[in-house]
Amino acid sequence: MKDMRAGTVLPMPFDAHVHLRQGRILKHVLPATARDFGRAIVMPNTKPAVWNADTVRAYREEILECAPHGFEPLMTIYLTQQTTPEVILAAGKAGAVAAKFYPKHGTTNSDDGLVPEFFLAQSDWFAALEEAGMVMCIHAEHPKHIKARREHEFLKLFVDSRLPERFPKLRFVIEHVSTAYGLQVVSESDNVAGSVTAHHLVLTDDDVMGNHLNLCMPVAKSARDRSALREAVFQGNSPRIFFGSDSAPHQLSAKSKPEGSYGIYTAPIALKLLAQEFANASRSNNLSSFVSSYGPAYYRLPEEKRVSEVVAEPFHVLDPRSEPALMEPVRDPSAEVDEDAKTDPPPPGDRLTDPIIPFYAGRAIHWSVRYDR
Repeated sequence: MKDMRAGTVLPMPFDAHVHLRQGRILKHVLPATARDFGRAIVMPNTKPAVWNADTVRAYREEILECAPHGFEPLMTIYLTQQTTPEVILAAGKAGAVAAKFYPKHGTTNSDDGLVPEFFLAQSDWFAALEEAGMVMCIHAEHPKHIKARREHEFLKLFVDSRLPERFPKLRFVIEHVSTAYGLQVVSESDNVAGSVTAHHLVLTDDDVMGNHLNLCMPVAKSARDRSALREAVFQGNSPRIFFGSDSAPHQLSAKSKPEGSYGIYTAPIALKLLAQEFANASRSNNLSSFVSSYGPAYYRLPEEKRVSEVVAEPFHVLDPRSEPALMEPVRDPSAEVDEDAKTDPPPPGDRLTDPIIPFYAGRAIHWSVRYDR
C-alpha cells in the first residue's frame, strides 16, 4: 500500500465472506460487491443449497452471467447430511475453494445445516478437505445456547475436538469472529484464521436492541468484545485475521417481522466504513493488510495486480425508503467530475419495491472509493 496526495492506494480488496443470494436479488446486490472487491468467497446457503460439484458450477455460472467484468466469485459448498468425502473431492475439482459448516436452525437458510457435535466428528470429511486443498469455513455458533453465548460454546467444543492438531494441513476459518474468546482460539493454532466484519467493529449489543436492521448472526457483543476486535484488526499483527463482510441482504419486509431476519447488508459501504475506522484509529497503513493481503494469502490465491484507492471524500449512504436513487459519493457541484469514480447505473428493472436497506442508511461516511480495473 502507498499513500498518495489524493488518497490511499491498495491492491484490489478481497471479501472473504459474502452472501449474494440468487435471481433478482443477486442482480441487485452483486454490483455493490463487485465494485469494491475484485474477488470474494461466496456463501452456499442459497435455496436450494450449493452442496456438490454440479451446484457449484451452476451457481458460479449464474453469478458470472450478471457480474461486472473482472469480478471473480470463489465458490464454496454447504456441508449437509448428503455430504460424503467423494462429494467434497468432486466439488474441489469443480472449483470450490472451501466447505462451509452451518449450525442447523442457527442462521438464515440453515435448515440443511448440522448439529455441531455431529459436524465435529466427521473425520472423513476433514481428511477429504485436506486432500483437496480446500478450506474449512465455520459458522462457529451452537444454537442450543442463548445468542450471546453461542460463539463461545461452539468454540469450546472446537478446541476440545483438537481438529487443527489432528489435521495440520487443513486450514480452518472461524467466520465473523465476534468475541475476544474467538480471537484467542484463532491465535492458538497456525492453521486457524478468523474473518472479521465491518459491522462487528462498530456495533455492540446496545445497538441491536429495538433495531432489527442491526440484527446479525452472530449478534453484536459487548463493548469489551468490540474493543478486542478493533485492537486485533487495527494493529494488524496477525496475518490470520482478515476481512470478511458477511454482507447478507434481506428485504425490508423480512427485516421488519417481529422475529426479524439475521443479516446486515454492508456491501455498498463496507470498504468505505473500514477506511474511516482505520483512519480514526490512526492505523490507515494497516488497512491494506486487512482487506487486500492477509485473506488472499491464507486462501493461497494469486497476487492481485489491480488496485483501488480510498479517498477522504464524503459518501452519503442513501436510504431506499426515501431516496430511491443509486448511492453515490457526495460531491461539490463545482468540482471536476472524475468519471472513473462514478457508480454504475442499475440493471434494468433493478429497483425493488420491497427494498434492501444498507447498513448506515441515511448517514454519511467520510471516505469514498475510486477504481482501477
